[in-house]
Amino acid sequence: MESYPVIEIRCMTDFNKYDLNTIYRLKIAKISQLPIALVNLLELDCSNNSLTRLPNNLPSTLQILNCSNNVLTKLPNN
Repeated sequence: MESYPVIEIRCMTDFNKYDLNTIYRLKIAKISQLPIALVNLLELDCSNNSLTRLPNNLPSTLQILNCSNNVLTKLPNN
């Protein structure tokens, strides 16, 4: 998995810079929602934010999730 680059996203418009089908490793900051088209995502790092919940649209391909150092009060159903 380390052979894929980590894409860093700081706002929703940053997603416009990438083909969403080619994002495999993602680091987000200050984003509470992911585009539904992230179908190939293997790793998501949303640590060190102020998230109170995780998005409900986490892809089924996700293998690694780091959401440490947030203020989570609810987890997604999936």
